[in-house]
Amino acid sequence: MRKRGLSVIALGVSTVMLFSAISFTGCNKSDKKEDNTTVAENANEDTETTVEETTVEETTVDETIAEETTVEETTVQVESLQISDIADKLFTAGYFSDTYSLDEEDLMDYYGIDVNDATEYAFYQGTVSPSADVLALFRAKDNAAASRIETALATVLDSIKDSTKDYAPEEYEKTTKAEVVNDGSFVYLVICNKTEDAKNDIESYK
Repeated sequence: MRKRGLSVIALGVSTVMLFSAISFTGCNKSDKKEDNTTVAENANEDTETTVEETTVEETTVDETIAEETTVEETTVQVESLQISDIADKLFTAGYFSDTYSLDEEDLMDYYGIDVNDATEYAFYQGTVSPSADVLALFRAKDNAAASRIETALATVLDSIKDSTKDYAPEEYEKTTKAEVVNDGSFVYLVICNKTEDAKNDIESYK
């Protein structure tokens, strides 16, 4: 009887130990599963962060390239034309018909304009008398030269006003919308039937 009792006790102890081992193993598997889940989540977060950083960098590069391209295109669009080309465009547009060109000597003798103050110029005046038509375009060497040209062209405008006011009202009317424009390097005076339109065209070409 005693041996049988001991056998029962030994069997019970073995069962308890086996159950404990199974429980411990299950706990370890559960812990490992949780650890693996945490690692996977961290990996996903790192991947998402990398994708976001890459997207931001690519967007910044694209925006920079786009801005640089826009600046380059804008620069090309506003490149100045030569004065001879501007004059040709105005004649083609029909603002002037009968005109003649004044040369270096004429400009100095009639209006006191020294063409040495300009890097390029064009000066046309109406041939039919009395005519108020004038197209004077100058690209000055510097601000001081531009001021001298501006003063001389103002004298031209005043002279034309005086000569047409009482004798040619229609020609005088053209002068009322005319003015000498000096932007520091480009100086001009335009008088014609459509003075305002001609001025707008010059502003877009200069």
